[in-house]
Amino acid sequence: MNRARRMLVITAAILFSFAPTNAAMIEEISVDSVNATYIASGGELQFEQYNATIVREWSDSTQTAVTDSYFRLTTYLTADNSSSGVATAEFAGGTIEITNGVAITYLTANVNTLIMQEVTTLGVPFSMFVGYGTFTVTGGTWQPDLTWTEGQVLDLTWIMSGDINDFQNDFFNGEIDESDLTLIAAPEPATMALLGLGLPAVLARRRRSQIRRGGK
Repeated sequence: MNRARRMLVITAAILFSFAPTNAAMIEEISVDSVNATYIASGGELQFEQYNATIVREWSDSTQTAVTDSYFRLTTYLTADNSSSGVATAEFAGGTIEITNGVAITYLTANVNTLIMQEVTTLGVPFSMFVGYGTFTVTGGTWQPDLTWTEGQVLDLTWIMSGDINDFQNDFFNGEIDESDLTLIAAPEPATMALLGLGLPAVLARRRRSQIRRGGK
């Protein structure tokens, strides 16, 4: 092989080694069975689970589940907009954390905003809240595989015992029903219409999400 040909082969090999790959990226992170707690004295709202199953949906439509994970979202009340017996509030600040429960941190993020609105169609003795929020990813081993840095909290459902009129008292839903939520890129078209559409839209998307996960 002459010198010019050898140089051509070497150059091609170098270019190939640095060529971009088509590796799948994380497009959606779903969390099931999370306990919700609200402490009125500090306005702290927390969604937490020590044995959570985290499902990652990739850009090639495959899904992978990580079991026995630790999930926590903490945020703080900024405005109680409850009116006429319907509880509605705005939250801001706080963090999102997903770990293996020991030493590996999968994802960390800062919560920007979170809106919780009561949906009254369930009636007494239950109250159901739906939520939407935004966050900024700050780190974790999953960060390089994300297709986004600015994200949104979607599909957040929270069922409480009793008729909740405002955010002046403590809440805990662990004994009634656990919350579900999804982390996804922001913005998504028509997301702000989620709260206006109410319970049917939330439950329909929740059912579709469960079907896609296929029980993983």
